[in-house]
Amino acid sequence: MSLQAHYAKIREGIFAFVPKYASPHQKEQLPPVLGTGFFIRKDGIAVTNAHIIETFAHVFRPEGLPDKDWAIQGLFFVRDNTEMLALRVDLKAVIRMGSFILKPPGSQTTPDIGLVQMAVSDCPVMHISEKSHLEEGMEIATAGFPMGNRSLESPAGLQMGPTLQKGIISAILPFPNPSPEAFSVNVMSLGGASGSPVFDPGTGSTLGVLFSSLHDVGLVDQGTATYAMPTSITYAVPHHYLIKAIAMVPDNLPKMPSLKQRIREHKSL
Repeated sequence: MSLQAHYAKIREGIFAFVPKYASPHQKEQLPPVLGTGFFIRKDGIAVTNAHIIETFAHVFRPEGLPDKDWAIQGLFFVRDNTEMLALRVDLKAVIRMGSFILKPPGSQTTPDIGLVQMAVSDCPVMHISEKSHLEEGMEIATAGFPMGNRSLESPAGLQMGPTLQKGIISAILPFPNPSPEAFSVNVMSLGGASGSPVFDPGTGSTLGVLFSSLHDVGLVDQGTATYAMPTSITYAVPHHYLIKAIAMVPDNLPKMPSLKQRIREHKSL
């Protein structure tokens, strides 16, 4: 199958994390995008970055809001016949993985993976193949929300959906091996792209999840100010960590309403 065919199947399962409640100081029409997530199980389990989940504690919360309300939603763009809907779904739970036992031997860092359950089920999911082998020069694709809501309010008008990009695996860290710590791709990413899936454009299989990018940092104005310019190098957590992380998630999670039901609820408002 082609990249176009694979992407058409998974596009609606890639969503943006946004605050549920508008801050009194919010000026933009669209909510700020905190990061990207994507589904890997039909029961609403989605992957993002641990550092994205850490930002959830800092969003605006109205006074008296119950603790069980995370004040976070997923912003989905789904097609209903000839319409494209902007559908907002609550974050149901964050999957706690403790100290995350997936830390590589001898490594000082843990893989930047976060798992959540959204209040929706039966969404398009990203398949993670245990047989996928990462190689430098391998073609990849990724889709998410780089530049956050700025990419949705483009100079050309409103963009209702994630941004699809294509590139190659530039390097495998620390070197090519069956279980690398990370890999880099030649795709520029900023802001809300964290948590985006990296997948094989030929098979649609998930290869990893974006978590950071390389910036050119330097001094200007005779050393009184600094600058940080993005490059075309972005880093991803490899899929073998995703496989191990998903194995930690219990199977008996509460049943969530289906995506079709959420669409019906949205249209009845």
